[in-house]
Amino acid sequence: MVNAAVSVIQPLFDDPIVVSIRFRYSTVYADGVTPLPSNLLAASESGIHVIPWNTYVGALAAGGTTTNDTAANASLPGTALSTNVDTASASGRAIGLDTPPVMFADGSLGLGGPYDGIVTINSNVAFTFTRPPASATYDAQRSVEHEIDEVLGLGSSIGVRADLRPQDLFSWSAAGVRSLTSSGSRYFSIDGGATSIVGFNQDPSGDRGDWLSGSCPQTTPFVQNAFSCPDQFSDVTLTSPEGINLDVIGYDLITGSTTSRPTTSTTTTTTLPCPSPQVECCPVGQPGCGVCGTDCGNGGCCPANLPVCDNVNGLCITCAPGQVGCCPVGQPGCGMCGTDCGNGACCPAALPVCDNANGLCVAQAPQCPSGETPCSDAALGFPDVGCCAQPTKAKQCAAACRQIISACKTSCAATTRAKKCKKRCQSAIVGRCKRARPHACS
Repeated sequence: MVNAAVSVIQPLFDDPIVVSIRFRYSTVYADGVTPLPSNLLAASESGIHVIPWNTYVGALAAGGTTTNDTAANASLPGTALSTNVDTASASGRAIGLDTPPVMFADGSLGLGGPYDGIVTINSNVAFTFTRPPASATYDAQRSVEHEIDEVLGLGSSIGVRADLRPQDLFSWSAAGVRSLTSSGSRYFSIDGGATSIVGFNQDPSGDRGDWLSGSCPQTTPFVQNAFSCPDQFSDVTLTSPEGINLDVIGYDLITGSTTSRPTTSTTTTTTLPCPSPQVECCPVGQPGCGVCGTDCGNGGCCPANLPVCDNVNGLCITCAPGQVGCCPVGQPGCGMCGTDCGNGACCPAALPVCDNANGLCVAQAPQCPSGETPCSDAALGFPDVGCCAQPTKAKQCAAACRQIISACKTSCAATTRAKKCKKRCQSAIVGRCKRARPHACS
């Protein structure tokens, strides 16, 4: 799915740069601690370079290659609107500035950081990773395209800080009237406000660099809408507001009127290594989706928030507190929850107590008095548990093991040869105890 999003955006532009983005599937930001808001579909973090106004605007105007650029550059102001322009590292390089990546894998910033940005998909959200999205779910690819656009440079600083972002240079409220405030209406225009391409969002609960969004279902579900709707999807295109906006902030949109450059842009994607025991969990035919989860063993996968595969019912479930997914070895997807025995084994909820010494799962561990410990006769083929003393001599075995012997004899009542069974209980348990070193009832 990540590769699908990249394959939509990358062919639209012809810039001699490499953009490096790390993709994650998580409920927290890249620092591994700060939780994503529950209503947030995805988030992007990117490095910003502060460039003096004249330096930035001069480079932007000099790098125009399309008719969109010609119109947009003609609308640039003759005097500075802010002391500096805050450009994303990727979009700065697109116009020839020295703005290298500065972000590290944990979201911290500094020289040598290998990433232009980090995109995190909220694993608590009901996403569909193939198209069309399933009913009442969100299109994951659209969210990833949205966040890629922001790493590439879309975004506004209006209402946040004094220095403008590149996108703010094309914010208008009427023909010839710029709007750089968080009140009233604004729209994206490349011809001095004469034509509104799309409205800017002014709702403070969304990004002001995103588009004004209608109620669901939306008649124009653009990728960069501030608020998304389930069951709808869209892509960045040559003529979409996102494509045009990326063009005029410095990327070279490939159109019939573009002056081609000899090299092409490349976007590198780095997916987060999955924490053990999770695996990369991509739909068939979509490797590199950046989603981690439980391998269900049938081509399916369950995300981290619903990590247990129930293949019989086609469900992803979560276990009760204190339980873990509990499938026999080689049988993923059993849909069973139980107790982790700590030795690679697991006991189901019906028999939740692990008796590792005897390889048993029991309903309840006995509460033994001081000086006695739980014991069982599982090694002899019986299912009984009890409390036993610790014999130090062979002649103490019968007395030390009396409770487990009694339990074994009680179980014999249900057999067809109860008398013989009871004799075997006595001889087998006591004999095993005498042979054991140290002596033990189980």
